[in-house]
Amino acid sequence: MKNNELSDKLWEEFVSGNANAFQQFYITYFEELYSYSFKIFPNQDFAKDCVQDVFVSLYERRAFLSKPQNLRNYLYQSVRNGAYRKLERENKYKDLKVDKSEHIVENETFNEEIYDRKKEVLSILIRNLSKKQQEILFLRFSRGFDYEEIGDLLGIDKSSVRKQVYRAIKKIRNSQDFSKSIDVILMLIPSFY
Repeated sequence: MKNNELSDKLWEEFVSGNANAFQQFYITYFEELYSYSFKIFPNQDFAKDCVQDVFVSLYERRAFLSKPQNLRNYLYQSVRNGAYRKLERENKYKDLKVDKSEHIVENETFNEEIYDRKKEVLSILIRNLSKKQQEILFLRFSRGFDYEEIGDLLGIDKSSVRKQVYRAIKKIRNSQDFSKSIDVILMLIPSFY
């Protein structure tokens, strides 16, 4: 059974009140949504609370929910909206920080020293991007969202997403840190053509 079919089946069972389906639904999506929430605001408790709030809300409203067109996008949007509402309530916008890019680069074939160096360089480069560019790159390369899904999630046009990715990569490539560490960075930046 394909992931979409499995997700659709779980969703149907969940909204009809099946507790096992809810548990499986939670287990299936929790880590992915937690990672995204942590990207928005890098605090473990905050990230867990946001995801749990989404699942509690879904559970409480399950009888009134219709099946979303794109379940994964719907869950990400719910976490994103919940996180920003929570930040607004807690007045933490001024404390937003860039995560250390552990979600952007994962490659177990390199030894730890090279891996740490790449993370350090990439973190420096990403820190210079706008929050929106950081989020778009995270969704695109860490979570595998396509341009249209990102556009739907962020409420912007697909072509705007492409432009943001292009501009972010261009900004990274034009930075001094990039030129100083070109040998390391070339292994990190995927081909966009």
